[in-house]
Amino acid sequence: MLSKFEPLYSSLQSHLTSLKDLLTSTEDEITKLLSAATSDEIITLSASISKGVDDIQSIMYDYREITSSIKDGIEEMDDDAQKTAEQMEYDSKMESNDGGTGLSLNPVRLSSTVSKLESRFARCLDTASMRISAIERILKSNPSPPPAQPSVPTQSTHDGDTSPALSNESTIVIQSLLERINTLESNSTVHKPNLSLPPIRLECFDGSNITNWPAYKYQLDELILNNPSLNEVEKAFHVRSSLKGTALALVSSIPTHKDFLDKIIKRLELEYSRSNLTQATLLQSLLRIRSKSTRLVDQIDTVRSMISLVQTIDEECGINGLLTQQLLVDRIHPRFIAVIWKRKPVTMLDALTHIEELLRSEHEEVIITSAISEHTHPVQNTVVTQFNNSDPKSQQSQSTLGSANYHPPPKPSNDPLCVFCGSHPYSGECTTVKSSKDRKTILRNKSLCFCCFSSKHSSADCSKKCSYCSEKHHRSICEKSTPIPFHTSASTNL
Repeated sequence: MLSKFEPLYSSLQSHLTSLKDLLTSTEDEITKLLSAATSDEIITLSASISKGVDDIQSIMYDYREITSSIKDGIEEMDDDAQKTAEQMEYDSKMESNDGGTGLSLNPVRLSSTVSKLESRFARCLDTASMRISAIERILKSNPSPPPAQPSVPTQSTHDGDTSPALSNESTIVIQSLLERINTLESNSTVHKPNLSLPPIRLECFDGSNITNWPAYKYQLDELILNNPSLNEVEKAFHVRSSLKGTALALVSSIPTHKDFLDKIIKRLELEYSRSNLTQATLLQSLLRIRSKSTRLVDQIDTVRSMISLVQTIDEECGINGLLTQQLLVDRIHPRFIAVIWKRKPVTMLDALTHIEELLRSEHEEVIITSAISEHTHPVQNTVVTQFNNSDPKSQQSQSTLGSANYHPPPKPSNDPLCVFCGSHPYSGECTTVKSSKDRKTILRNKSLCFCCFSSKHSSADCSKKCSYCSEKHHRSICEKSTPIPFHTSASTNL
C-alpha cells in the first residue's frame, strides 16, 4: 500500500541529493584550505566554505520541518491500523540510508554529519592560519639579500701588486653587509620562547537565561562583528555556530541573502536586549542568596556570590540605598547590619567589598589561632604497646617491674573548658583574657553566640540575656558589670 506521505518522503530524498552535493563540494574546499599558500587564498576559501555551510544549515532546517510534518500527520490520524502502518513505515525509513546519496534519512544523524563538517572546517582554518602566520614571520625575520654588486676594478701599485679600487658605493654596501651580519649574530643568541596560544572559542548562548545576553553580545561585537578581516558570510557563520536552543531556532528561518547578518542581529536584540527584564531577573537572583550557616566559609561564599551579581546590576535599579544594603547584608549575618549603619557606604558594591575584607581577616585570624593552639597543646599518646613477647612469665615480670614507675594518665574531664583560653572550666572567671573587647573578638572568630556561647545559632536567635544588665550578651562580656574574683564559685560553666 502506498504511503499517504509519499510526496513528503520524495521531498526528503530531493533535499538529500542537494545536501550531498553541498557536503562534497564543501569537503573539497576544506581540503584545499590546508594547502593554501597566502592569507588572501585562505580568506577566499573560508568565505566560500562559510557560504556552503550556511546553505547546508538552510537545507537541514527545511529537512527537519518536513520530518516534523510527517510525524504530526501520523499523530493526527484517526484510523489506528493505518496510523500503526504509517508509523512503522516512518521508523523504517528513519533507520535506513538513501540509496542515491548514501546519507541517513534520520535528521539527528544528518545533524551529526554537519556538525563534524563544521568542526573539521574550524580545525583546518586554525591550522592554515597558524601556518601562514609562521611563514610570514620567518620571511620578515630573514629578508632577501641585496642584489649582487658589479665586480670591482683593480689598479696597479708601484710594487706591481694589484688592489681593488673601492668606490663609495661599494664601501656603503660592504658596511651594510657587516651590520646585517652583526644583527643576525646577535639575534641568534636570543632564545625566544616558542609560545602558541590556543584559539579563542565563542561562548554559546541558548536563550534560556536572558541575563547571559549582555556578556554574549559584548564578545560577539569584539570578536566577530567588529572584526575587519571577516566578511558578512563568515560573521554570520560564526554567529549561528555560537547559538543553541531557542536562540538558534529564532534565526534559523532567516534566508541567506543581502543584509541577512543585520537581520539576524536585530532579531536577537529584539528578543533578548530587554534591559528592564534583565535587571529585574538579576535583582531577583540577588535577593534569593542567603548564607547556608553561620560558618565563616559559608559567609565568605555568600558575599562573593553577591558581589558577582551586583557588578552586573545597574545603579538605576536602586540597590545602593542604605536600607537595601542592610537588608542584603542581613542575609550574610545579622551582625553586619550595625557595620553598614556606622560606615554608610556609598554603593552596594562598596558595602559588600568591605564585608568581604572583614570576613577574610576573621578567617585568617581563626586559621592562625587554630594553628598556634594545636602547636602549643599537642596530644600526648600514653598508650604503650609491646610486640614479639609471648612468654607469660616475662610479661608478668615486666608488668611487676613497671608498676612501680608507672603513673596512669589523668582522666579527661567532661566539663566544658573556657571558650576564651581553654585553661579552666569557667568562662566567666577567665584571667587570661580579661578585656571584654578581646573576648568579643574571640567569640566572633569562633562564630559563637554572644549570649550562650553556642555554635548552633546566632545572637539574634538566642533567648538568653545578661544577668547584670538584662541585655542580649553573656555576663562575661558585659561592660557594665564589675569583674568577678577568680576564686569565686560559679553555678554554671558558662
